[in-house]
Amino acid sequence: ILIGCGMLDFPNVCLFPAHCTHCKRVVEANLARKPVCCPDCGVADITSYGDSAPIGADESHEVARWGELRLKDVPYLCPACERMTLRFSPSGLLWD
Repeated sequence: ILIGCGMLDFPNVCLFPAHCTHCKRVVEANLARKPVCCPDCGVADITSYGDSAPIGADESHEVARWGELRLKDVPYLCPACERMTLRFSPSGLLWD
């Protein structure tokens, strides 16, 4: 899942992981487009993982950041099993 955008896409694109309550999947949502919809099913009932970051994890646990949006090395809600078992990890640093 990509985070952020490239130089040509800014400010019309802000990709960030989200979970769709309709299709129960982790998706790459464009938070810059309103309303924010699931790219797979089109439903607007999604929640950005940047909005649902667990409270209490300090900056040393940060996995990724785009502006004010952050992913931390803590458990998040898995939309498939509906338990706090999902974790994010970095797989690359820059793209454009």
